[in-house]
Amino acid sequence: MGKPKINPPLQTIDIIIEGLAAICIIYLITQLIMEYPGLNQKVPTHFGANGMPDAWGNKSSLLVLPIVAMVLYAGLTVLNRFPHLFNYPLTITEQNAEKQYQYAKTMISALKFTTIGLFLYIQLQTINVAKEVQSGLGSFFLIVLIAGSFLPIIVYFVIAFRNK
Repeated sequence: MGKPKINPPLQTIDIIIEGLAAICIIYLITQLIMEYPGLNQKVPTHFGANGMPDAWGNKSSLLVLPIVAMVLYAGLTVLNRFPHLFNYPLTITEQNAEKQYQYAKTMISALKFTTIGLFLYIQLQTINVAKEVQSGLGSFFLIVLIAGSFLPIIVYFVIAFRNK
């Protein structure tokens, strides 16, 4: 028997997280539109593990960040409407489906927010490096990247297993 096909409504925390993700995507696009004309033709296109630029290219490469961010944002938004299609670390039953789906939907929303937030940070820092305002992403970027990527997943697993 398949998983129940229900889609629990967004909770207050989900609405807040979704709103923050939307603000980030709007700011990501708006900021690039405003800064793009004044940038030099040469911008950093890659940063090493130490946060320093190690490759440079044309400023049009900056368009990749908002495009990928918008695709991820749209894809995660659509995916979140079908929680019965997710893979779960525990068995989904009629009794636990609604709350487990809710936990998973919140995790996807949190991943969307952290991912878009990281894209925004990378774009802001890339522009600052291109404008020679700073020299790199910052020494803690790699730690923030890893934490932002895995923290929502770890929190989800803890909550999902505690509330089987």
